[in-house]
Amino acid sequence: MNSSYPVISTKDALVVGSAIEAHREQTKTCGGFDDSSYLHLVRVRACREPFEEAALQALIVDFQATRASIAGSPGSLSSKKNEQEEEFAALAVRMTNELPTEALQDPDFWRYLSVFKFRDYICAIESDFSPGRYGGQGNKNLIRWTLIRGLVWGLHCKFGDDLTGIYKARLVKENLGLGSEVRDFYISHLVRPEWAKSPDAGPAFIDAAMADPPLFDRGKEFRPSQYLGSRVSRVSRNIYFPSLSKDEVQDVIAIERVGIPAKPIMESE
Repeated sequence: MNSSYPVISTKDALVVGSAIEAHREQTKTCGGFDDSSYLHLVRVRACREPFEEAALQALIVDFQATRASIAGSPGSLSSKKNEQEEEFAALAVRMTNELPTEALQDPDFWRYLSVFKFRDYICAIESDFSPGRYGGQGNKNLIRWTLIRGLVWGLHCKFGDDLTGIYKARLVKENLGLGSEVRDFYISHLVRPEWAKSPDAGPAFIDAAMADPPLFDRGKEFRPSQYLGSRVSRVSRNIYFPSLSKDEVQDVIAIERVGIPAKPIMESE
């Protein structure tokens, strides 16, 4: 245990990331990349809370085991990418309980995690290791960094210690035999919107959208979840969500769900 955590600068992360991408282009995988000649680029940054490398490593080992299980299970590539991203979202929530807040708020720590600890995962779900995935272009568009997007996904979907919101949309969709692709649903409605930062708003949106019959978009022509998202965005400008109780937030979003068809009108007749 020590009072400092590992970081890597934007410039140095780009050096490592570019080498990883070159390796991926040559071998079609990020696996097998030797990072030993880049470890000298890692620095440490002091923090007030203790940083336990063993705690981080234990989380990573658990995540790798879960990823291996997903990879070996039946299902489409799209489904497996969804599941991996869900599992990282859950892992990221666990990280907030076990790692120093200062580290978790430091973009350079997330760069370090991206290029040294989670590059295989990033390559697996993104199909490349471009600079925008890990912060190689500076501190802009943090929400688009793969790992930070996963962190926000987890934080905006959890209610207390309940993490089922992270997985709920995919499970509902699979149970209906409609496939497994829900990544756009989460990114559009739980990761990006400002209102989703409010406690309980994310889980309330998921519950409303997944209430029977659930709202699943069908291409660009029929997008009921987008309609619900637009309604919630509008109402959030007039109602301060953080001041509401869990039940009040649920009621507000449930009311916005009323009248939104789950199927195109022609199919409903």
